[in-house]
Amino acid sequence: MVDNGRCSPRSTVVASQRLQFVLLSALAIAAVIIAYAAGSQAPALLGGSVGVIACLAARHRKARVRQSRASVCKQPLHQDTHEEAMRRRASLARSSASLAFDRLAGSGSGARQLKIVLGVGLPMYSAGVAFIISPVLIDAKLAADPRLPGLTMETLPITTTALFAGWLVSSAVVGYITDKFGKMKIVFAGALGLLVCTAAAVGIPPLTGGSIVSLTWVRFVTGMLLPSATLAGVLTQASAPPEWRTRIMVTLNIGSSLVSATMALACGFATKSWDWRWELLLWCGLPMAFAAFVGIPCTSDSLNVPGAAEQREEAYKETDDEAPLSDILADAQTSKSGAGGSSALLSAAMISRIGALATCFGACALGFYGLSYSAGELSPDVYTNSALLALIDVFGFIAALSADSLGRRVVQSCAFGAAAACLLLCGFFETGSALLMACALAGRLCLDVCFTMIYVAVTSSFPQSCQTAALGACQLAARLGGVFAPYCGTLPASVSCPAFGALCLAASVLTLATPESAEPNLCATPLGGDRACRAQ
Repeated sequence: MVDNGRCSPRSTVVASQRLQFVLLSALAIAAVIIAYAAGSQAPALLGGSVGVIACLAARHRKARVRQSRASVCKQPLHQDTHEEAMRRRASLARSSASLAFDRLAGSGSGARQLKIVLGVGLPMYSAGVAFIISPVLIDAKLAADPRLPGLTMETLPITTTALFAGWLVSSAVVGYITDKFGKMKIVFAGALGLLVCTAAAVGIPPLTGGSIVSLTWVRFVTGMLLPSATLAGVLTQASAPPEWRTRIMVTLNIGSSLVSATMALACGFATKSWDWRWELLLWCGLPMAFAAFVGIPCTSDSLNVPGAAEQREEAYKETDDEAPLSDILADAQTSKSGAGGSSALLSAAMISRIGALATCFGACALGFYGLSYSAGELSPDVYTNSALLALIDVFGFIAALSADSLGRRVVQSCAFGAAAACLLLCGFFETGSALLMACALAGRLCLDVCFTMIYVAVTSSFPQSCQTAALGACQLAARLGGVFAPYCGTLPASVSCPAFGALCLAASVLTLATPESAEPNLCATPLGGDRACRAQ
């Protein structure tokens, strides 16, 4: 980092490399432990070799960064513009794999957006979905593993609820943390943290003899880090022009659905004989590793979005004016109290709008995840049902493209209404019948459209300075709905599906309270904070 004619000792590049070196070392040790816990010498040797290679590669990269940084410091600093300095620092943080990925995608605005989708949005979004559905597909193997006597089909739903409980806890503070540090840093830290959680989920149960408490804590921490996967999708949208955002969200959802369908079919057929640890590493660990060590370093210069307070400060600098006292006090009060982001600047009309959209998030999350966890109640074949639900998601997300011509609010309201009708009809059919499965799939297809539209509403119906607060509240409501999803999955479909339908009916009406596009002057209180919105 260049500061006042000299290199700062706290360089962002060096700090990032040191963090990656520490985490790679920890993952190397975890790989050896996991391999020995599997009870086979071949996996042990493989894990040890991968760990040693990873550590040596990290040390080599660290040495290269030091040499490159030293050469940068020797160059005349007055000749560099701000943009050139940013590009130089970003290039120093890229590994050789990142540079290869950069050359593969090409250059230009379209290629830049493709790199963001393939390198950050899709891997993290898909891995986030894999974390959520893995209990449906893998918990049966955990319960059948003789080395894990403490894990049974009766106790494992507790760990699944802990996953959503952790997600709920972090959703309460994600707005404040994102405003303070910026979306990019939270996404990167979340990717690294979820990678460590994957290693813990693979290694801790065999070492503890299947302790339900240990697995519950691992999944709770995993849930606390899951908002980073959702935030990666929002960040991918925010980096694109407004006319691309719906298509990008549809692309991320379709990609994650295809990964989910492949995961369900593989767990039920192709990899059914595999140990559950390898399946977890494949579907949850590998995408996060790619995003953390390839995708994010390659696109960091395009995704480095500052927090709301930094955006307001830059807006005032551009207008050559001082920040209003109300904004200064609001920022100070937010930092002191730890409140959720920029909520101190929200007007009553904006809070009402956030409440309506948050209800839509809760209804969509409970219905969507509730159907996923009810796959075994629709018919006995849980793997086929999960694959069908994931494949119907693809068609539902494609149908969401109709919002480009009909409008986001109309499509979202109609989709919630159709989902309510289909899910309410499920209460009249018997378990295992074709009509029950057809209605459940139709309801899921409509919820897929809603799932896309509600995330588009965060970026289209709210000014940029209010988006973090809106996303935090909506994520909190979604996690409240998700907490009940695992237990709804244990109920008969004739009971759970009508409950999902009733919430969707309420969400259909409340959707009309969210406008098609943002109105900046509703963001702030009348005390002067609305200047931040007008500056956007």
